[in-house]
Amino acid sequence: LGGFFSGLGKGLVGTFVKPVSKMGQAISDVGSGIASTISPDSHAGKRRRKRVRMRQPRLLFGELGGVRPYAALEAELQSQLGELVVHGIEEVLPLTPEGRKRLLLCLFPQRLVIVELKFPERATDAAALPTGSSSS
Repeated sequence: LGGFFSGLGKGLVGTFVKPVSKMGQAISDVGSGIASTISPDSHAGKRRRKRVRMRQPRLLFGELGGVRPYAALEAELQSQLGELVVHGIEEVLPLTPEGRKRLLLCLFPQRLVIVELKFPERATDAAALPTGSSSS
């Protein structure tokens, strides 16, 4: 009989305490939503923007943006021409050896494009010159 009243008491207390607890949770969630709407910059977002890129974004191939192994030359092509120009590219073939200027043959589904890329002249940037291509 003692267990019955004990359980009944816990049930009655839970009937009032649980909704009050959930109401506090809801108010907290609404407050978080308002705060993120007013200031969309989270701590993680600010930290991510402060990071310096170690390399340029990779070039994505084909209409669907297929991923291939990273190649600095292809990333430089995308950087100099822009994403809209290289969108849909199928293959990149270097026509000249490494140097300050590189001729590339860019193959698209409906056209061929020859591109001349120019690289920095400063001696400190020599180590940053892109080499090679992922195309085989």
